[in-house]
Amino acid sequence: KSKMSDASKEKEELTRHLAYLSKSRAELERALESEMSQVEKDRDSLKTVVADRKKIQKQKAENKELETKIERMTEQASKEKLALQAEVAELQKFEEHISKLKEHNKETQQSLEDERGKLKELADVMLAKKSALEE
Repeated sequence: KSKMSDASKEKEELTRHLAYLSKSRAELERALESEMSQVEKDRDSLKTVVADRKKIQKQKAENKELETKIERMTEQASKEKLALQAEVAELQKFEEHISKLKEHNKETQQSLEDERGKLKELADVMLAKKSALEE
C-alpha cells in the first residue's frame, strides 16, 4: 500500500509537473507568437525605412545634379555679365568718340562758315574795287 501511495504521490507530482510544463509550454508558445509578430512588424518597419532611405538618397542625388547645373548656370551668367560689362564700356568709349567727332565736326563747320563769310566779304570788296575801276 505504501508503494501504491508513493506511486500515487509520484503520479500526482508528475501530473502537476506535466501540467506546469504544459502551462509553461503554452506561455512560451504565446511569447514566441508575440515575438514573431513583433519581428514581422519590425521587418515591415525596416523595409519602410530602407525604402524611405532610398528615396532620400535619390532626392539627394537629384539635388546634387541641380546644384551642379545651377553652379554652371551661375558661372555662365557671370561670364555673360562680364562680357556685357565690357561691351557697355566699349559702347561708352564709342559714344565718347562719336561725341568728340560731333564736337570737332561742329567746330570745323563753324570754321568753314567763318571762312565763307570772310571770302564773301573779300569777294564783295573785290567787286566793289572792280566796279570802281570800271567807272
